Amino acid sequence: MLPRVPRPQRWLLQIVLLCQVSLAQEYYKVSSYTIHDADTFTKATVELPWDVSLSNRIIRCSDYDAWEVTRTRKTVVITDEEIQKGKTAKEDLTQLLKNTELWISPEGRQFDVYGRMLGRLYYGKEKKSLMEYMKSRGHLRNADKTLNK
Repeated sequence: MLPRVPRPQRWLLQIVLLCQVSLAQEYYKVSSYTIHDADTFTKATVELPWDVSLSNRIIRCSDYDAWEVTRTRKTVVITDEEIQKGKTAKEDLTQLLKNTELWISPEGRQFDVYGRMLGRLYYGKEKKSLMEYMKSRGHLRNADKTLNK
């Protein structure tokens, strides 16, 4: 049981705790998922502290935009060549994540206009940047620009 903190000192303790939490880089394990394309994961379960999980979520990478695998996105022109690149990127990502852990680190806006969770994704015990991996393999739509939302 935590010691009782006198009322006048509680607000100071709360501010100190909030500052410590917000300064730390947070990584949450994504324990199960389906890869829709190289920047979107569906049916994802995100493991939070205290044995809490968020199930059946859609996660969108906030720091890169990968090639599309279908023509459902209406805000850009999608060619047959892009769909092929998207399928290649998805297969590459599937192979990368086959035997390693996936992590999400929320930043800025936590949800997009479609209700998808936003965050930077990392892989492996070392938590390497998924964006850097995808960029090095030529799987980004705008390789010269990264999304900083």
